[in-house]
Amino acid sequence: MSKSTDTHSAADQSQMVQELYNLFIGSKKEAAAPNRADLIKQKQADIIRRRNKNLNRNRA
Repeated sequence: MSKSTDTHSAADQSQMVQELYNLFIGSKKEAAAPNRADLIKQKQADIIRRRNKNLNRNRA
């Protein structure tokens, strides 16, 4: 495991995985949405931002 993920609690990791799983698997209705790729990119960016914020907080 890389250093960047070592600082996350298991709950944080689990939540991030669950959010991505929900996005990629989602319902058929969501899969048909034309802007699904944009939603996935946005959610990934949100998760990265949250991870970086947590990393910065842990460094302080």
